[in-house]
Amino acid sequence: MSAPSTLSAILIALSSFFVFTLQDTAVKLLGGEWHVVQVAAFNAAGCLVVPVAWAAWSGGLRLLRPANPRLHLARAVLAPLACVLVFYAYSVMPLTDAYAIAFSQPLIITALSVPILGEKVGWRRWSAVVVGFIGVLIMLRPGSGLFGPAALCMLAASGLWGFIHAVVRLARDDHPASFAVWVCAGIFLGMLPVLPFVWTTPTLPQLAVSFLGGLLGGCGFTLMSLAYARAEAGVVAPFQYVQMLYAAVIGLLVFGDPLPDGWTWLGTTIVIASGIYIIHRETVRRREAVALQRLATVGQPR
Repeated sequence: MSAPSTLSAILIALSSFFVFTLQDTAVKLLGGEWHVVQVAAFNAAGCLVVPVAWAAWSGGLRLLRPANPRLHLARAVLAPLACVLVFYAYSVMPLTDAYAIAFSQPLIITALSVPILGEKVGWRRWSAVVVGFIGVLIMLRPGSGLFGPAALCMLAASGLWGFIHAVVRLARDDHPASFAVWVCAGIFLGMLPVLPFVWTTPTLPQLAVSFLGGLLGGCGFTLMSLAYARAEAGVVAPFQYVQMLYAAVIGLLVFGDPLPDGWTWLGTTIVIASGIYIIHRETVRRREAVALQRLATVGQPR
């Protein structure tokens, strides 16, 4: 991987995570005005635009056809609940606190990779998972501002999204746009039966914020996919944690949220360090597997 390619991947990743933070800001703005189901439905509809356009530009809508529909169906069925839990947490707690809990996803994905993917997780990664969850407990300690229904919803959503992302590894042959389309379609369809019972007639500014939030989500996913196409996951993924800084600035300027306390920063630092180490170990294992495969190929008779 060339240095210019790696640098461009990092810059694209930083942009994508900033765009995702703006999407979450739009969700939080609407959270106090609409029911969370309506927020999720409108956001998912807007989010569909960019990946569908991406697929059409890349080679046609046929790219959205999954090689394994059952995997995408499983993700689409779980995504509505995960989305509602996340959006509820965003609406009632500072984005920095929600992100701090969401950073546990790499730990959850690692833990789920054993039963779902049949992967072998060594003692180093298991140790990182344990240490990371100690960081989560530090953040969620009883008596802290984080401990409560919203934080538990965010933790449950992280578990669901961890499962959803782990399943992605079983569908490596599908176009990246199909992952976003199926999840967003699942969220939108999942909200429709409930939407009439929680409907609030939107104003034009609310529609604009909602649709813009959805477009930002689609753009963020597209940028993130481009970043991963230019550099290894071990290079790109750790930059997700810069969202904590984005959220701190936006929360202070837009919502007047207080900055996280020292215990929250400590727990977040532990979780981030554990996540980065897990990503590093997975990158090392992937390189070793590729090297062994190349050696085996070279050794075969021609």
